[in-house]
Amino acid sequence: MFTPTNSVPLEEYALIANHHTVALISRAGRVDWFCPQVDHTATFAALLGEPKHGSWSITVDDANMTARTYLDHPDHLILHTTWLSATGTAEVVDYLEGTTLVRAVTCTTGDITVRHDLKIRTDYGSRSPAWHDHFRFVDRQGEVVTALHGPELHHTGRNADFVGSFDLAAGTTLTWTLGETAAPQREFREAPLPPYNGQWVRLAERSAMVLNALALTNGAILAAPTASLPEIIGGDHNWDYRFCWLRDSAFAIDALLMAEQNGYTRAPVRERAVAWRDWLVRTIDPENLQIVYGVRGETHLEERILAHLPGYLDSLPVRVGNAAASQFQADVVGEILLVCRHMREAGIPETEESWRLQTRLLDYCIKNYERRDHGI
Repeated sequence: MFTPTNSVPLEEYALIANHHTVALISRAGRVDWFCPQVDHTATFAALLGEPKHGSWSITVDDANMTARTYLDHPDHLILHTTWLSATGTAEVVDYLEGTTLVRAVTCTTGDITVRHDLKIRTDYGSRSPAWHDHFRFVDRQGEVVTALHGPELHHTGRNADFVGSFDLAAGTTLTWTLGETAAPQREFREAPLPPYNGQWVRLAERSAMVLNALALTNGAILAAPTASLPEIIGGDHNWDYRFCWLRDSAFAIDALLMAEQNGYTRAPVRERAVAWRDWLVRTIDPENLQIVYGVRGETHLEERILAHLPGYLDSLPVRVGNAAASQFQADVVGEILLVCRHMREAGIPETEESWRLQTRLLDYCIKNYERRDHGI
């Protein structure tokens, strides 16, 4: 029977995020998507192919996953997974520090055996980096791309593939980090649930968590944390959304402001809104307005096809970059101006620069009033 490449249902992935980057972790405990620089190449790209394209699995022998939840942090997504076996229980905490991925395993009762299967790649799984002492991984130019810290894993003899087996007794914690520097181990609490006030509160809270997770420290807001997931399984509408669309980011800020007003989020929404508006001031030139920009304000978003990846559920082609920037969508300016108004109504004052930008955007609307568009 034909088995497609990565067939993990998307809803089984948990998102971890810290406003620098993100990662996706399956219910089986495998990191299948991780780009240390969120809009750049992936260290783990199994989401769009197979484990050999980069992945990191941590499992507990003969155990079942019994719970997954987010730990208590008002602004970051920190995953807590519980595993139960006949001999003991384990907790795995996955989170991000800067661009470093942290995975901590604690035996809480009895005894357990933890197994690692780590496959480090560069350029979306097309290459294996060389590795040196202290598990520093370098690209073809000799530049360090990442480093592994923690109890030593063993090289399999193939590529940059490593495995490990560790026996833990109750009260023992082992921590591994993958990044340029070792991250400190932190303690977290289970996140408290908000008071239940209606049928849709849980969905509103979770939606606000995801929208907040897509906001970066510089003010840009990702349309999505992934690249090339298909709109229709097997179809070719597979786009890279790791950029900042003006319309989408405006909608995200508007939704977060409403979530804050209704008590659905503890995130610093006003800081997010101001950072987004400041990003617009730095990025947008109303004389040459685009609908989408790179997260650092880049205007040229070269699109290319990654022929070595088979795609999620064999949906081809796999694309990175996005060529949509040249489209004209007339409604985009209106969405920005509406959200800026909602920010003022929420008590967030304008700056001289933000007001000047809005007046220039109005001039842009007048100048392009008769122009045909590709908008909604």
